[in-house]
Amino acid sequence: MILYLRNDNNRSIFSIDVWVKTEDKHSFVEVSANVNITNYSNLLLENLHRKNKVIEDFDNLSELRGWLWERYFIVDKNDGTQIDDVIKKLKIILTKVAKDYKLNLITD
Repeated sequence: MILYLRNDNNRSIFSIDVWVKTEDKHSFVEVSANVNITNYSNLLLENLHRKNKVIEDFDNLSELRGWLWERYFIVDKNDGTQIDDVIKKLKIILTKVAKDYKLNLITD
């Protein structure tokens, strides 16, 4: 599943791909986060009055893979069965950012 943060012109500013990966017969939840530099830069320019917050928020989004491994799975074994809960928690995080910057959260 891919989750997107898009502006009103349907341009993606951020995306995160969430899937169950299998290596050596071991399955686990994995994520890949991407910030579209061009569209992000335009968002930043439109929000210069709060540039530090924009930079911090999108830096945190770009580090969601670290969140997955260092915080979410620090107390639980990652065996792939948690994908629905991971997606639920990511939606909560992305919904807050979407609201703060008047973006749309799109699920594909």
